[in-house]
Amino acid sequence: MNGVEVPGAAAGSYYTHRCGGSVGHGIPSPDAVTVPALPGGSGLALEVRTGSVKEIIASVFAGETPTSEPMTLTFPKDTARATVPGILPGSYYVMIRVEWEGLFDAGAETYAFRIILRGT
Repeated sequence: MNGVEVPGAAAGSYYTHRCGGSVGHGIPSPDAVTVPALPGGSGLALEVRTGSVKEIIASVFAGETPTSEPMTLTFPKDTARATVPGILPGSYYVMIRVEWEGLFDAGAETYAFRIILRGT
């Protein structure tokens, strides 16, 4: 996020295969990490380290918890980097969902982050 590596807390997952599946959910409250705003206030840059995936979706909530209306963004196909425009300095709760699909199974992992975006 804006050049700062931010550890996420596992917030949920699902896994399915031909014989069944599993689901797990939770809304963690990870420690907040302060990150600098992008130059010129151009938004919040998100980059996800992952292998080959089907889709990456980010939901950005204003405030310390995921209770406001989120700004949702789907990452461009085959890229692990996207920018959420119009983010002002302040506190945000970010959830990133990574979906994958294999030949016989599929799944998704969701990670939560709390950030404090400071002005430049």
